[in-house]
Amino acid sequence: MNNKFIAVILFSFSISLFSMQPDKKDNDLNLTQDQVVFWCLDQIEPVINKDIKLLLVNSLREIYFSDGLKNLKNKKFEQARELFLSIKLNSQQMSQILSLRPFDAEEKKRFFTDEIINLFKEAAQLDPSLDKGLAQINYGYIYNFALGVEQDFKEAAHWFRLSAEQGNAQAQFELHQKLAHGQGVEKDLNKATHFLKLSAKHGYVNAQKMLSFFYEQGWLVERNYKEAIRFLNLAAKQGDAAAQLSLGREYERGRMIEQDYKKAAYWYKLSAAQGDKTSKRYLERIAQNI
Repeated sequence: MNNKFIAVILFSFSISLFSMQPDKKDNDLNLTQDQVVFWCLDQIEPVINKDIKLLLVNSLREIYFSDGLKNLKNKKFEQARELFLSIKLNSQQMSQILSLRPFDAEEKKRFFTDEIINLFKEAAQLDPSLDKGLAQINYGYIYNFALGVEQDFKEAAHWFRLSAEQGNAQAQFELHQKLAHGQGVEKDLNKATHFLKLSAKHGYVNAQKMLSFFYEQGWLVERNYKEAIRFLNLAAKQGDAAAQLSLGREYERGRMIEQDYKKAAYWYKLSAAQGDKTSKRYLERIAQNI
């Protein structure tokens, strides 16, 4: 067994052992987690190359981030904030933090301090092409949902637009919403529809379902059942239970597409497997027709 492999094993064991302590700051030597970690890195550095060290550091960051998320879910906001501030959060990790909303007013105050908000701001001010605008939509959500700042739809729309211009499908959908309702921008249904179509084209499920409904009803677009089914099918194939239910319903009814009970049952089964109770009822109802 070579020295590099032994070093990696010892490092991983040291971090795992330390992370299992009930209170990571209350150990016999009165060492913080950071001190233990960097001591371990110093000991193994002579026998590892830069690539391995980078791998270990990234693994460490994942451990810190995972612990931070657990604390955040358990409403231990101060502990979560300390862990997040100790590592360099990437845009994907910031998105995971935001996915835990809604936060109530007190939770926003306790977690979204100036230090946390600055992490989002600094990321958003980097070149948006680096992560296809993910950092910009994250920062837009800070203002959209008043996370530690005053709610500002104009500022939110600004960052959504920067992200949307990078082809970010979710940001294109958010910008559609702002343009459609005149939140922070001048109401413009033509532009709103433009960004909705872009979002759906780029694979955002909520946009695909909404555009399907628009084509079905003839809202802001010319009524087109073929397009309605196409976008509903795209959303269903991405695993969206509501879209699968709707597509099954269309095959059962035979209104926008040729009636096909087998295909209806197929989509009902997929939706029901995700816990949709309506799909289960519809599946039982058409069983005799299959």
